[in-house]
Amino acid sequence: CFAAPALLPLLEQLPASERMASVTANPEGVAPPPFESRFLLPLFDPMVFGSPRDHDWAGPENFNEMCSAYAGLAALALALAGAWAGRGRALAVLGGGLAALLAALRVPTFYAAVQALPGFEHGAHGRLRLLWVLAVAIAAGLELDRLGESRWGRIAGIVALAAVLAGLLAFPPPDSPWQRAWWVATLAGTAVTLLALLSQRLRPWFPRIAVAGLALDLLLLGVRYQPGVPRRFDLTPPPALAYLMEEARRSPAPFRVIAEGYDLMPNLGALYGLWDPRGNDPMRPAAAARVVGSGLRGSYSPGEQPLLLGQPFPSAALDSLGVRYLLARHRRELPPPWEPVADLQGGRIWRNPNARPLFFLPGGAVIVSRVEPNGLDLAVDSPAGG
Repeated sequence: CFAAPALLPLLEQLPASERMASVTANPEGVAPPPFESRFLLPLFDPMVFGSPRDHDWAGPENFNEMCSAYAGLAALALALAGAWAGRGRALAVLGGGLAALLAALRVPTFYAAVQALPGFEHGAHGRLRLLWVLAVAIAAGLELDRLGESRWGRIAGIVALAAVLAGLLAFPPPDSPWQRAWWVATLAGTAVTLLALLSQRLRPWFPRIAVAGLALDLLLLGVRYQPGVPRRFDLTPPPALAYLMEEARRSPAPFRVIAEGYDLMPNLGALYGLWDPRGNDPMRPAAAARVVGSGLRGSYSPGEQPLLLGQPFPSAALDSLGVRYLLARHRRELPPPWEPVADLQGGRIWRNPNARPLFFLPGGAVIVSRVEPNGLDLAVDSPAGG
């Protein structure tokens, strides 16, 4: 309900979007795999199936999806203890998160319930795991201070912490040095949290010890998945892009640019203030994506990257899309009407004098009977009066 102002406009546009066209063509492409009991193991040990960073991942799905339900070992224990001892808000929050988790794991009843919601039929329901993580964090935080203050709270916390420790110990230590370091640190942090509940002297420090142990757990787990970006990925524009940026600033009317192959990926031009007809925004209209993709590639399926590959380049499509500049390889030669205007570091720039403005009315249209490979009737606009 809180998200309704953002969700309702999204749901209004979703049926006509490329996302819906892609998912309709392949519904299982975004669906989680059918439920298996082993999918519960990453709740306690996200490394139980290995890690792609160590090239030993053997899980049933990609690591990010399968292991994103891990909220931290101590957080899980304290959320369960808080829901048991405190009831009320913590229990309600954790129950709601559990329903989202069961839907994400594709437990039939819960998965079907989410799919029955209008607009959610083809959602990426596996990502509802994130609501479970949020619920665990909130439920643990709501009762964290109180667990050490009452006898029932301490009992609940001791039982829950001992249970998750035993669960993690049931798995053999990982072979990878980094995974083993995480395993040992998580066991140690959770054990010290348990000791803080058992020891009257440490009990006043229990909340801080719990948070510190959880921070160490999540830091060691996640730090290798947020690596520093190598210098070769520096996005400072090379001279060729700087030239196009200057042309865009000087032009009284906007125009589009495009690059050959993978030299300027769709959407990246927006970083430099350049208008590119391509893109892979899942919410763009599917009909427009088909027109652009088919014009550039000849055949196009929803969700594909509409890259400009191979010669000859489709001049008529680029004219209609208002592409005034094309960034190509240094030795590439293009036929008229393309005009070379600069050869700089980053590529050779060609200008298209026939590029139409972004908004124009065709002088006429001709509907032909043959059907293109994408299943659309081909409509050709007459250049007269264009």
